[in-house]
Parts: sequence; structure tokens; C-alpha cells
Amino acid sequence: MAVERTIGFSDVPSRGSHKNTATAAYTLSRDDSGIIFYQNYTTATTYTLPAVADSKGFVAWFYVSQTTGTLAITAPSAIFVGGDSVTNTTYTSDAVTGGCCMVTGDGTNYFFWDIKGTWTAS
Repeated sequence: MAVERTIGFSDVPSRGSHKNTATAAYTLSRDDSGIIFYQNYTTATTYTLPAVADSKGFVAWFYVSQTTGTLAITAPSAIFVGGDSVTNTTYTSDAVTGGCCMVTGDGTNYFFWDIKGTWTAS
């Protein structure tokens, strides 16, 4: 069986971090791949991923760094593979410091990796 490697993690260095302190909605672009997003806004924030067709090799990390707002990650026109189902378009964190996850894409699907905390699928 041949395995096609979309991108190796060593090929995607961390490109920095983004600390959200004032935005309730943030739309990511393809250029946001490799960024660590810290949710430090005191109310809920929704992060919308780029179109799934633009997701080949995309990777982003999300971290909840406060206890008063949740972090939601939405995949437009796509479903997430991973987590607790294959029919979800959104994952939402609980409002607990330390919750984190990683999202990767292959151009067809997004893959959700819950690392720590409680993430609710919808």
C-alpha cells in the first residue's frame, strides 16, 4: 500500500502566535498555517477555517488561555474527521484554561486533534 504524504510536520515550522484579546470572530486564511492561536478574549470567539480546498498542508493550534470565554473552530463547507464523530462542522471548547487542539487539512477534509480539555462537537 502506497501512502501519499501531504506534508510532513517538520516541513511546517511554527510561524508564530496570535493572541486574541478583542475579537469575537476571526476568519483564518491559508497564510495562517503554522500559527498558534491563543484565545484570551473574555467572551466566546469563533475561528473560521479557510475553505477546505485551500487546506492541503494546513495546520493550526488553538489554546484557551482564560476562563470566561469559549473557543469555537468552524470548518466551512466541510466536516471534521476525528474527535468523536465524522459529521461535525464545529468544535467548541469549554471555558477552562489549558484546553488545546490542533487542526490539519489535506485539501479534502479537516482533521481535529483534541489534545486537552473538553471539546463539544456540533
